Amino acid sequence: MILDALDNLAFGTDLLLEDFFSFKGRGRKNQAGLKDGRRVRFEPMREGHVDALYELYAGLSPKSKRTRFCAELTHIADDFFINLAKATVKNSQADGYGLVVFDCETDQLVATCQLVRSSKRSAEFALTIADQWQAVGLGKVLMKRLIQHAKQDQIYALEGVVSHENSAMKLLLMRSGYSFSKTDYQNCAIYKLHLI
Repeated sequence: MILDALDNLAFGTDLLLEDFFSFKGRGRKNQAGLKDGRRVRFEPMREGHVDALYELYAGLSPKSKRTRFCAELTHIADDFFINLAKATVKNSQADGYGLVVFDCETDQLVATCQLVRSSKRSAEFALTIADQWQAVGLGKVLMKRLIQHAKQDQIYALEGVVSHENSAMKLLLMRSGYSFSKTDYQNCAIYKLHLI
């Protein structure tokens, strides 16, 4: 049923979405091809990724940091990375889910996505993609995986804070195939995707 729903998403067919449920080893089942030909590998986020997360966020341009956090940031506290990894460990207090995404060629961390349950049937989502990996379809792949995981966990609403500057994310949410609502604030909006 979940896979049927994903087939109906209006995200387009330019990506190779492979089996999401299997994360054993480094085989092709936990990989995806992007429209520029590069391949990425997915792993569940865990505390052992803290250093790689730090490097990913440190490498973001000022604009990417601003669109990710809806604010000008010069420094991100070390606790942010530890808490990010802890919050997405399944069966933790936060009951979250997170993926880290590596370049198959260089083994460098290039993106993350996460869900953190905010109530029994809703969760907050966030995506972070390295500058040189933006605009190649990786956001589409990550949103598909988050939606698939949410439905598997009987989460029917996803909420995310999106900067007014982040036109790519706003377009992705509008093209998701799901109804959504938004609440505007000064520098950002909270988008809520309704998955049922």
